[in-house]
Amino acid sequence: MSNAAAKKANELLDTIAKHGVQTVLLRYGSAHASIPPERLDAAALLEGIALEPGTTLVPDLDSAHLDPFAAAPALVLVCDLLDAADEDPRRVAKRAEARLTASGFADSLHVGSELRYYVFDEVAYENAPDATGYQLDAIAERELEAIRAEVLGAPKASGVEAGVQRSVAGAPGQTALELRAKPLTRAADSVFATKIAVKAVAARHGKSATFMPKPLAGSAGSALRVRMSPNKDGKSPFFDKDGWAAASQTMLFFIGGLLAHADSLLALCAPSANSYTHFASLDVPLLLAFGRGNAATAVTVDAPGRDDAKTPRVEFRAADLSANPYLAFAALLCAGLDGLARRTDPISSGFGPLETGATRRPAKPQFRGLAPHLGAALDALEKDRAYLTEGGVFGDAFLRRRSEALRANEIAAFWGRPHPLEYALTYEC
Repeated sequence: MSNAAAKKANELLDTIAKHGVQTVLLRYGSAHASIPPERLDAAALLEGIALEPGTTLVPDLDSAHLDPFAAAPALVLVCDLLDAADEDPRRVAKRAEARLTASGFADSLHVGSELRYYVFDEVAYENAPDATGYQLDAIAERELEAIRAEVLGAPKASGVEAGVQRSVAGAPGQTALELRAKPLTRAADSVFATKIAVKAVAARHGKSATFMPKPLAGSAGSALRVRMSPNKDGKSPFFDKDGWAAASQTMLFFIGGLLAHADSLLALCAPSANSYTHFASLDVPLLLAFGRGNAATAVTVDAPGRDDAKTPRVEFRAADLSANPYLAFAALLCAGLDGLARRTDPISSGFGPLETGATRRPAKPQFRGLAPHLGAALDALEKDRAYLTEGGVFGDAFLRRRSEALRANEIAAFWGRPHPLEYALTYEC
């Protein structure tokens, strides 16, 4: 072990003693565990914490922070799963970053995101064979504002680094929260930390928060908008002051990769049946196209606001928080890199740009929608996954097992029981 790492581990042990930490919270992938601090020493922090045979967690010491939401002093450590690297979403994200570096395209990909969530006063739902339904009670706006203020004030150490938080017009109880951009794996860490923080703050107020893509009929759904900007030697390879929307040809190739693989990307970026309930209810359906500030396109370009900014961003608009952010962000990067490798021009491929006054017209005037349901996305993933397994980022067996689980737990379970609306439509037939 390096002297620097050993020093950091010992400093962390001193922090545990100084603050009287009673619980160490270990977060890995989408799971979590807790252990008493007595189980930690420098060796465990540096070499791994064995929870059980086949489950060893290696802490990311830079992620350590005191949990601001715990009732008793607690330390949070984000960890990698050592024994099953192919199955660990965080390790997948790290492999995607390694593939990016090896490509020479950029040193890092900074990912910002906009999360949307609802807070309800009370929630009840049931899915028994002889009873199914839900009831959601709205929260008062003044109570929601108190929750928003507490989330926005969460310490940066907890991983919540919000840029803007705002209400959503026409969606009482809904909030849009923008997270500052970070390198890919750290950005996914932040999404998980934010979800935990929002739910903890809501619970402390006696309320319930959800990131469900479509919790309410007749109201806006909750998307995860993913904004990507690469960095190469301190500059953005996406920037060209003379390009369309200040976008370089490199940026267009990256967009081409996202759109060429969009349907299979949904299997990782929108992996729930409820995701497609959300898509179906959009006032403006997302099209397999790109544009600048166009609400109808699956991909948008956020051009620099000032001449000296030089940091255009690509935004993927079809993800939601039923996804694991490590897997979603990694998949988006893999798709973009494939577009670069294959030089997939989105304009000549007929993906746009969809906007008034485009300097180059798309070859095809019509745009289709995205995969209409989860089954279609999984079918696309079965046929189109080489871009994900390139460089060993995703394991083929992992993708196959994940698809099988989603078909069983989401599709078969969903279609195997009647929807409450079916009673209203057909009970008297």
